[in-house]
Amino acid sequence: MYNMKIRELIDVLNTQLLLARTISGRPISEYGLNTINSTLGDVKNHDAEITQCENCKFIASSLLFEEGCKNCGCKDLNQDVKL
Repeated sequence: MYNMKIRELIDVLNTQLLLARTISGRPISEYGLNTINSTLGDVKNHDAEITQCENCKFIASSLLFEEGCKNCGCKDLNQDVKL
């Protein structure tokens, strides 16, 4: 299993931000959009791993998922991102 890094998914994160949708098409909350902005803005941690919510497919920095998904609140998270 290979865990993807933030730097590998910059385009996907920007697309989520632009469309306000997850990669599965679900809407992203304002809190989720702020999380993406934080992920993109934290350039010192672009080598950190990405985490994906199993429910809504929201992706962001694994450093920001300490209490579950920042978009839907789900606790079922995965670092094996599936695009």
